[in-house]
Amino acid sequence: MEAKRLLLMLLVATPAFLVSVDSSSLEEQGCHEQCTNGCFGPGAEECCHEQCAPDDGCTDSTDMGCTDCLNVRLDGRCRTDCGPAFIYNEVTFELEPNPDFKFQHGYQCVEKCPKFAFTEHFSCLEVCGKGYRAEGDQCVRCGGACPVRGEVNPLVNDQCDGVKQHQWGVINRKNSPTGNVTCTQVLIGQPGSKLKAKLMDVSIQSGIDEKLVLVADGYRQSFDRETYATTLYLDSNVLIVQHRTVATGNGYMLAYNFMAPEGEVAEGCDQVFTTNSGSFQSPGYPNKYRNRERCTYQIIVDPGYRVEVVFNRLYLQGEEPSCLSDQLEVREPILGTSTTYCGRHKPPFTINSRTNYLVLRFVSDDSNNYKGFTAKFNAVEVPEGEKEDFTVDSGLDLPLAF
Repeated sequence: MEAKRLLLMLLVATPAFLVSVDSSSLEEQGCHEQCTNGCFGPGAEECCHEQCAPDDGCTDSTDMGCTDCLNVRLDGRCRTDCGPAFIYNEVTFELEPNPDFKFQHGYQCVEKCPKFAFTEHFSCLEVCGKGYRAEGDQCVRCGGACPVRGEVNPLVNDQCDGVKQHQWGVINRKNSPTGNVTCTQVLIGQPGSKLKAKLMDVSIQSGIDEKLVLVADGYRQSFDRETYATTLYLDSNVLIVQHRTVATGNGYMLAYNFMAPEGEVAEGCDQVFTTNSGSFQSPGYPNKYRNRERCTYQIIVDPGYRVEVVFNRLYLQGEEPSCLSDQLEVREPILGTSTTYCGRHKPPFTINSRTNYLVLRFVSDDSNNYKGFTAKFNAVEVPEGEKEDFTVDSGLDLPLAF
């Protein structure tokens, strides 16, 4: 059986002359010429279902009569996949987790992945795919180059941390105690997308030093055990989820979906950096930027570090502090603070953050375009003895931003 499956995989990727071998095989079985996936008799109406594996035969023409499936078997039937992870609720007009969803394990659909298997893209795998690393029983995107064995991946200080660049998904941290360690999940959507997030189950007991905080550009809020089925709509393509639990069963479940942006997004204009160093520049640099530019650069470095941005050039229309024409606004979402820059600054012009999350938003008006800017950033360790009081441990909660 495995040999036949391997042959099928080869047929998909091989030249057309090899497919004729399969047709000859069907003729040898006495199948009618209309049958492409085997048969259970010589007649034109005795062909196996299109979801049956070729050459493996069948007992009737339905998707339940296949000896083996071409793709997967779901509840006794051969199907193309194991069904959607989310379904649309016509009452609430929302995507909700599908209660009948099953994972794909080989050619079978299963309620949960077997022991020692990893979950990746709703499939059960023995080894995580390229660009993913194992975190518990999950395969999570590395957020860049995967770490070499023994090394620590950027933004990942322990197994509860990770960078997820999927457009939608579910985080389940209900049964993953972290022993007073603050865990950070960073969710990243495509540039220009907007976030819809739903907290389906929260068990965070602040009285025993537990925390759950969601941070995005223009938004920061903490949640506790009294929070149920909270739905958030945020104008952001990045969400930082920080949490800490001390008991098994405590934690949260979060479903999220980055909704596609409306209209066109300028290529390379909106960027998200999750590395500890990098560079960025205004559109078209070293040429002048254009009218009506709208660009956002988000920088997230490792917890325990701050962001240092060094501009080799910063030349925009306007005068500080008003910056009524073009401007570069620098925001720290965790603190809820912002500063606006424009005009001409002598290089090297340096900006130092007070947290590990920095957002720079560039806007130009309809006239008098200038050279713009080019900059590099680095992660700078918080000086010894200086308290970093901007994490979930501080208890600092800022007003909601709408």
